[in-house]
Amino acid sequence: FDELSELGASFLIETLPRFFSGELISQPQPDEGVTYASMIKKQDGELNFSLSAEALEWKIRAFQPWPGTYTE
Repeated sequence: FDELSELGASFLIETLPRFFSGELISQPQPDEGVTYASMIKKQDGELNFSLSAEALEWKIRAFQPWPGTYTE
C-alpha cells in the first residue's frame, strides 16, 4: 500500500502536466468486453477451501483491507 501510494503520486506529478498541456490525449475504453462487478459484501470474504491455493491467495489479496477474509 505504501509503495503503491508513492508510485501513484509520482505518476500523477509526471503525467498531469502533460495531460493538461494537451500532450497526452485521453481515449475512451471500448464498449466490447465490459462487465458489471456487483458490490462487495462482507460474506464475499469467506474462504472456501475447495478452491485452489492460488485462488485463495488471490481472494485474500483482493479483499484486503475490506471486507477481509475469514473462515469458520
